[in-house]
Amino acid sequence: MMIRNSLLLLCRLQRCLLLGSLLLVPAASRADESKSAPLPEGLVLKQPVMPDSLNDTMRSVNERLSQDVAPSDNAAVLLVQVCGEDVFDPALKADSLAMLGIASLAPSPAPFVYFQQFADSLGPDEKATLGHDLDALPLHLATAIVRPWKQDEYPALLLFLEANRQPLDILVEASRKPKYYAPILSEAEPPQLLSMSVTLERRLPFLVRCLSARAMLRVTEQKGDQAIEDLVACQRLAVLLATGSPFDVSAIKAHQMEGVAFQASTTVLQAGGFTGAEAKNYLAKLKEIKPLPPAAIAADVGERAVLQRQIELLKLEDSTLGAFFEFPDTAKFPKLEQLRLSVADWDQVFARANEVQDEVVKALSTKERDVQSQLFMALDEAYAAWDEQNAANRITTEDLKKLSRFIGETMAMSLRPRYRQLRQLDDRAQLRRDLLLLSLSVVSYRADHQAYPATLADLTPDYLEIVPRDANGEPFRYDRLSAGGVRLVSLGSNLENDAGLSFNDDIVIALP
Repeated sequence: MMIRNSLLLLCRLQRCLLLGSLLLVPAASRADESKSAPLPEGLVLKQPVMPDSLNDTMRSVNERLSQDVAPSDNAAVLLVQVCGEDVFDPALKADSLAMLGIASLAPSPAPFVYFQQFADSLGPDEKATLGHDLDALPLHLATAIVRPWKQDEYPALLLFLEANRQPLDILVEASRKPKYYAPILSEAEPPQLLSMSVTLERRLPFLVRCLSARAMLRVTEQKGDQAIEDLVACQRLAVLLATGSPFDVSAIKAHQMEGVAFQASTTVLQAGGFTGAEAKNYLAKLKEIKPLPPAAIAADVGERAVLQRQIELLKLEDSTLGAFFEFPDTAKFPKLEQLRLSVADWDQVFARANEVQDEVVKALSTKERDVQSQLFMALDEAYAAWDEQNAANRITTEDLKKLSRFIGETMAMSLRPRYRQLRQLDDRAQLRRDLLLLSLSVVSYRADHQAYPATLADLTPDYLEIVPRDANGEPFRYDRLSAGGVRLVSLGSNLENDAGLSFNDDIVIALP
């Protein structure tokens, strides 16, 4: 039996958990054309510098992702202003700031304060007044992102958001930047991409939840356009992150962020919370935002870099072949305990690993479902052929090229993504975007014609160039309700009608 390297196993387990949890949650760049505000006064930028110690894939991936990203155009620079320079791991702070081109942050506003910091900043009287409401901040935030709320409902949350008003405003400005690049660094020695520091992007989902909560408050205060700015910022930030950091771990966060904005937006629409003019404003802004990039891009760029880096580290390790393959019955392969990885032809190792990754990218890039299904099945069969029951029969110490290619195949198979779940994530992102575009268009049509459209085809060409379709290629269901409203229905990414089932992947938007 072949036992995978524990680090590779941990990586795959984390991916499974993240993907699984995200798929169970029913969900909802080009920067805005409006001119961004000036940088915060006192924020000093300089020419980015990459440390000489960064080499091999760690260097090439940073060079690729930072290419043509000026500090003044980089959303990550403003995110550091929002979070403070201590957002970075201490050992990586100096290199991170240098690679971003940050000479010094602006002295004000102060960085974003989190729940505990906020609570600690309050005086005894304030704490006594807020009482349990202060302890319930996490719960209240979770509720405030899914429905409009009023100031007197959650007084502690109101004060928390007001304490962070300026950092949140800077976050909105960050979303208007055209690029995103955050340094890819690791505290491990030697550095590895599987343990790269993601402390900056790790803050983004929570910050987006705060922006969404502020938007829902602004809806009840009849500040619809300001609420839309916050919601659009959430969507822009999601696209910036997924585009500028093409790794699966970043893409999953981006999907979560975009899903929060979708849920908030459709909740407001279903409550009739946007006027016709506001819906038109939102529709125009949404059209300017690119869709989330497909999973194939992360597979081709970031995940390929992870694979290449792991092979580079394997090359440095130079353990025995027996230690690499870890067969329980080593007596069958005595030569594996004598030969070391240094005998491998590393060009062949890299070549075979890239061939396997190419097949994954090809399958994820294919949009025609029947063809993609066949490619996924071919990937399954290739994995089964490689897997433990057949591995022993494929190892030879007599053919160096064959052995080297099998090492590369082993590395690629150990890190292979869950491609079917990634396709579902792509589908759900597209469905959220299409349904939000349709909902805003329908509300805009009603404002202009004093009635909802008879069919979705009536939305073209004035509101949409084309009417999007459900994930199965069929039209979205569009029902006119007896009470005068309408309902949009998608079968979801599983392409099945889940009405009445415990797991319901359908997406339903009822407009009053």
